Amino acid sequence: DDGIVTPVKDQGDTNLCWAYSSIAAAESSILKSGIDPTVTKDTLSLNPMAAAYRVFKRESDPLGNTDGDWQSVNYLMQSGDPLKIAKLYSMWWAPVSGNVVTTNPYDNPSYRFENAIYIPENKSNPEEYIRSIKKAIAKYGAVTFQYNNARETLYYNPKNEHSSTISPHACTIIGWDDNIPSDKFVPNGATKNGGWLVKNSYKSLEYFWLSYDNTSSCSYAFSFAPKDKYDFNYYYDGSMDDFPLRKDKSVANVFKAKKSDNLKDEYIKAVNVAIGGENVTAKVEIYKNVDYPYGGQDNVPVSGGYLANTTTAYFENSGYVTIELNQPVKIEKDQWFSAIVSVSNENGDAKIMTSYKNGREMSYINNGSGWTQLKNYVGRIKVYTKLENKVENPTIEVPTTEAPTTTEVTTTSEPTTEAPTTAEVTTTSEPTTEAPTTAEV
Repeated sequence: DDGIVTPVKDQGDTNLCWAYSSIAAAESSILKSGIDPTVTKDTLSLNPMAAAYRVFKRESDPLGNTDGDWQSVNYLMQSGDPLKIAKLYSMWWAPVSGNVVTTNPYDNPSYRFENAIYIPENKSNPEEYIRSIKKAIAKYGAVTFQYNNARETLYYNPKNEHSSTISPHACTIIGWDDNIPSDKFVPNGATKNGGWLVKNSYKSLEYFWLSYDNTSSCSYAFSFAPKDKYDFNYYYDGSMDDFPLRKDKSVANVFKAKKSDNLKDEYIKAVNVAIGGENVTAKVEIYKNVDYPYGGQDNVPVSGGYLANTTTAYFENSGYVTIELNQPVKIEKDQWFSAIVSVSNENGDAKIMTSYKNGREMSYINNGSGWTQLKNYVGRIKVYTKLENKVENPTIEVPTTEAPTTTEVTTTSEPTTEAPTTAEVTTTSEPTTEAPTTAEV
């Protein structure tokens, strides 16, 4: 297993297979990436019950931009799916280590989330789905997914099940074998040789083989960064519930900077955004010094401000993806700034995901005739910042009205399920001379 598969955790009599499978995928990704040389497959242990707990019990985030969500439910018996954990990761409410489910992940972070890559089912082309899963495993180490389950058996083909007791179950794919004879699968064989090596969340059958015939759903691969890469996460989408009917292609969130002080400057390092569609180009624009957003003015995300950075990136798959800025953007405490994301693709179906509001109404859309407020919804756009020691004798930053300087930079796009492809990144230099620094079991 190349030392990247952690021991199986048993979910017991809970309904939390979706949390266990997503945590298992996260552990393998962390080990595969090598971001933490202090852990091994025997010492890395993230807490799936803590993740499930936070899906249903969250306070306001540390920056006070969301209201949280505290549900009076027995979280151990709630159904879910890997997408819920992907959303939770993006809010930084997970993952955590240790055995205490109520551990505050903001006070005790283990890692910083960067990407949740969605692998579409592709029922019309199952061979393409198989190839995509293999590529994701090769890159990220594991894929969490769900399927319909009715029994425990070493070689399983649930597509042939007709049991009335069948129900969704989430597990983690950690490998494959193309040479398993089709007649080994139960019940009634399979249409083709080969299958997935699956890590379970029951000690009674820790690993098993799942036929390539199986139709899986909600398949995600994850990637993370060391916990000290980012310090703060600005976001408004504190709700688990999407509003899927919207198809917005240009969305802005306006935030108030909060964390710089006499010793530290705060820099925007990256923007995370939930995108839909395949082969998507995403453009991020950061506007600084925008006007106080409650003044009744038009075009709030750009009003009075200036463009400090533009970065574009390409993503083969949809999901929650992080775009690192070429040049960090310094933001001063109590200054208002906006993060604008625009997406496009050849199919015309690229979109930015939105959720129901969870506190602030500070999201805006632009359909070609200016910026209007989303009101009851918010864009799933997050801004990752980092505190850095203040630079001695800083040069005073002077906004400019001239056309910004543009440079071409070649970068490797992280969130893709195949070998990384190069993507052109256009960076608009900031006008400053300072150094850039639901599966129920």
